[in-house]
Amino acid sequence: MDLLIEEVNKADLGWKADVCKYQKHHANYGSHCEKELLLAQTSDDNLQVQDDQAEAKKFGDKKDPKFMAAF
Repeated sequence: MDLLIEEVNKADLGWKADVCKYQKHHANYGSHCEKELLLAQTSDDNLQVQDDQAEAKKFGDKKDPKFMAAF
């Protein structure tokens, strides 16, 4: 698994594999990996949607022609 993580992170794929999945004795295993593990998103700090770009729509709005076209 360590080799696979290294190869994925070397490639330019637009994302990186989680380095906390390395074996603990691996050179690239970081000290930040010892923090408490959270399995659920607890905030939206990482969301990069700007308010002017976000288009909030109410789900099931019968006045929305795109919603009605789905029927």
